[in-house]
Amino acid sequence: MKLLKEKRKIISMAMIVICALGITGCGTKGDNKGVIDPEKMNKERTNLLENADIDNCLSRMLYYDGEKTEMRYVDVDKAKELYEEIANLKIKPLPLGRVSEIKTPCFGIEVKNDKYGEIELTYYDGMWLRGTVKNVGTEEHVKFEHEYELYEADYDYMSAFDKYKMVDDEAEEYISKGGVGMPNAMLLCNYNAKFYREVEEVIPSEKGGVSISDVDLNKDDEIAIKIKNDGNVDYNLLGWSIQKKVEDKWVILPTDGMFIEDAVGRSIFGSNEETFKYSIRKYEDLGTGKYRVVQVCSVNSQDFEVAREFDIK
Repeated sequence: MKLLKEKRKIISMAMIVICALGITGCGTKGDNKGVIDPEKMNKERTNLLENADIDNCLSRMLYYDGEKTEMRYVDVDKAKELYEEIANLKIKPLPLGRVSEIKTPCFGIEVKNDKYGEIELTYYDGMWLRGTVKNVGTEEHVKFEHEYELYEADYDYMSAFDKYKMVDDEAEEYISKGGVGMPNAMLLCNYNAKFYREVEEVIPSEKGGVSISDVDLNKDDEIAIKIKNDGNVDYNLLGWSIQKKVEDKWVILPTDGMFIEDAVGRSIFGSNEETFKYSIRKYEDLGTGKYRVVQVCSVNSQDFEVAREFDIK
């Protein structure tokens, strides 16, 4: 377990270094909103894990039952067996348009590739969606891009989910609502709203004298959030997010796991109004629709959220 934790630490540091080089964004090959060419066929690939850094990667298995996602780390002593099992599957290419058939329950696995990116696999009813992240920029100006391929091959994913998980007393398993944490969720949400995570709590526009007075969105780069504090208390600004209204419900959008959060060490002082800029590179093309930006504020270990709606036309 100690070795696994050290391995996670090394990988996390590597990702921080990569992002520090200047990630400029991530996108999907295809049409707007991540919608791919339905007639496009895959490359002549025979191995779902081609280019995987099998000896040095850290993998996670995920299972989404339609309501919640369970994540399990792969047992390091069994990892190679799992990779070989998947790599040896006899796969046949399918038209990418059939990605719309992927529903729940589904299984997924994440593997680091040899380009400091990820290979994301999602399995449903004999279909494998393979998503890859690669650097299409330079070493000095990194830019990540997503590509997707669809294949056919049967697999007993529930058996693998139990067989290859860590089983010691410190095994880490996580359960979260919705399917936004699943591999390839950025694409899958565009075809099946079931993969979104619904926001159940009501988020006010003002609390404790704090509100978002204006939002200015540059879809290619950043969002500028003007925060107003009419009170006398200073608040720390923690995480932020963009949520979308889908089928009359607010949902949490999937984000790119390669992105390092930039909302650190910021504050809004009492009786003050200030604009804060955040990179939106953790999201894919937001597309048209109704959105809201949510800002988390904190004081004395007490957190709360405020939101402001905006439209993209």
